[in-house]
Amino acid sequence: LEDADVIIVTGGASVGEKDYARTMFGENMLEYIFPKVAMKPGKPVWMAKAKANSNAKNKFILGLPGNPGSALVTARLFLTPLLFGMTGQDANLACRFRNIRCRDSLPEVGARETFSRAYLDKGQAVLFSSQDSSVQSSLAQADILIRRPANSPALAAGAIVPVLDF
Repeated sequence: LEDADVIIVTGGASVGEKDYARTMFGENMLEYIFPKVAMKPGKPVWMAKAKANSNAKNKFILGLPGNPGSALVTARLFLTPLLFGMTGQDANLACRFRNIRCRDSLPEVGARETFSRAYLDKGQAVLFSSQDSSVQSSLAQADILIRRPANSPALAAGAIVPVLDF
């Protein structure tokens, strides 16, 4: 904590019996910016600052989920703006969404905001058939994330959707 401006921990981000990411810092040292997020994938992502009474004040800790898909999505959505802001850039520019047509139909979304991995083909978003956060093949080919607000209805093929470039 004394030498780093930001610490990124991958895995063990949830609250299960084998999730040690939070406790390794000592819970009393953490001042949570957020303890989890209502999103899919990546619900257990968390961010904290070392408490001001430690020797490491103003140090950020970002806890990413362990599944590769969840880790990459949450790093893109939370780490990128953090690094922009810490380097004097406008953090709002780190996650600029744009609207494009989606070639595929999209299922309804439950109670969490959902980010689906996709790729661009002839200017359209093409959804990967598996959105399981442990699937790594789609990570290597993904160009974009499709953003769907919580409780969104299903969308027919050809709908305009907000996307974020990887």
